[in-house]
Amino acid sequence: MSQEIEQNILKAISRDKIIPARKGYFIAKDYFSWIFFIASVCMAGLSGGIIFFLFLDYDWRLYKYLDANFFSFILLAVPYLWLAVLFVSVFFIFYFFGKTENGYKIEHGVIWLSGASVIILLGSWFWWNGTCQKVHQALAEISIYRVMVFDRNDEWNSLKWGSLTGTVINAESNVSFKIVDREGSVWQINASSLAIPGGVNIVNGQKIRLIGRLKEANTFLADMSRP
Repeated sequence: MSQEIEQNILKAISRDKIIPARKGYFIAKDYFSWIFFIASVCMAGLSGGIIFFLFLDYDWRLYKYLDANFFSFILLAVPYLWLAVLFVSVFFIFYFFGKTENGYKIEHGVIWLSGASVIILLGSWFWWNGTCQKVHQALAEISIYRVMVFDRNDEWNSLKWGSLTGTVINAESNVSFKIVDREGSVWQINASSLAIPGGVNIVNGQKIRLIGRLKEANTFLADMSRP
């Protein structure tokens, strides 16, 4: 029976002109599968760490002072881009691990548990050593990234909610000065209702965050400031 099977296999190989792959092909395939697997693990850890960093960095009490409710604030704050990167990375972790030489032998439950543990540890390490913050801040210089990912600066640059942040460029007095936001727009600030401690002066180059309302084009009435 076994000889008959062997003969049929040989005939099929001869008929279909099947050429066995070289050993080097399988070595290279296994090698690159491990490279992409490790890269996927690192990307999953980084994206998880950035998500953690962003949620810690948000000023969750700010919505109380703005024209916004907590639910809409959460929907806006969720980092959908990094969640997508995390999910795609997890998919590739399973995909490329299954392509390794012995990956198919490992139970899925073991892969899930091990993968989750490594991602959490790696993400925590990236967050602890400041990598997540540096990556996020570097990408935040790109306008399209700022559109997709909400961050602490966006909390303070939402005129529809009544928040504004920038750098003082023309400190006429504590009640009237100009600031420039990170988009380069110049705003005239009316701070007559702003409580400023005695002896403290608004100076050029100072970073300032304001809560208030838009009076007219490029004029902002400030009611409150926060560090």
